[in-house]
Amino acid sequence: MRVRDEALEAARKRIAAGHNVDDVMKQMVHVLTQRILHQPTERLREAAADSDEQFLQVAAELFLGRASADSKDDEDSQNNNAARARR
Repeated sequence: MRVRDEALEAARKRIAAGHNVDDVMKQMVHVLTQRILHQPTERLREAAADSDEQFLQVAAELFLGRASADSKDDEDSQNNNAARARR
């Protein structure tokens, strides 16, 4: 919670100093977003550079809600096999 608390304190100080509240809020959201996403973004870049397909697959599933073509094909194959077994 330290990042959040630091951003909130900085925003409060800027507002108290007379800065526009909307501008302060926009900056706070930007700072928080950058701090939260920095490490995961760096790790994704490293994984791409290292061709870490497993890591990239998990990231795609987490962030995009989709599996790779191979995973989808495996799932389709399992579903087809189960359907045939029920017949």
